[in-house]
Amino acid sequence: MARLPPSSVDTRSLREKCVDLATKVKGILGISHIPYKDEDDMASDSATHLATQQSIKAYADTKKSKRITIPFSGSFNTGAYSVNNEFGLIVDSAGEYAYTWFIVPDDLLTEITKIRIMGMSKATRVGTMALDIDMFAGTSGEDYNEETVDINAKESVTAVVIINDYVEWQIDKNDDADIGHIAAGDCVQLYVKYVATAGKETSVYFDAIEIEYT
Repeated sequence: MARLPPSSVDTRSLREKCVDLATKVKGILGISHIPYKDEDDMASDSATHLATQQSIKAYADTKKSKRITIPFSGSFNTGAYSVNNEFGLIVDSAGEYAYTWFIVPDDLLTEITKIRIMGMSKATRVGTMALDIDMFAGTSGEDYNEETVDINAKESVTAVVIINDYVEWQIDKNDDADIGHIAAGDCVQLYVKYVATAGKETSVYFDAIEIEYT
């Protein structure tokens, strides 16, 4: 195989090649300077500027979803607290609820984007299962219910629920705007309550919740 003469081999570094390419592009476009912005939040939303590599990475990092899982800590079940089952905390009769609480992680930068409530069905439902969901949030120096979430008869994500089937509810700020106001460091109490809507009655072993945030 014939070898290229030494004079035809490009020995420049990648940086030198990029600089040369940028110079050629500027010449073709007839500009002396390529406009750019270095904004970690991309606040200007410019249609005429490029973004620096650093600002792109910083912006992308703030949009990565993070998740934490918190188990339910107790329940009020037919007049007695902390009625447990190997599958979770039972809520299947009028007046019953399960509850938990958590501290919002300090690395929350934007907002809570989703809360998933998870458990196992204790009964058969043709369709969805309903659930009342209450939340109270506050931080030091605020009322414990500075942010109050009150969602009634939220239907499960699962379309058809059978006994021992996994069942899940999902809520976000579209269900209640105060979910989007909960901030890093807030103490949050969450309650899931029995709903008696015919054909959609709550009958669940509640296991845990998952918080998704950015």
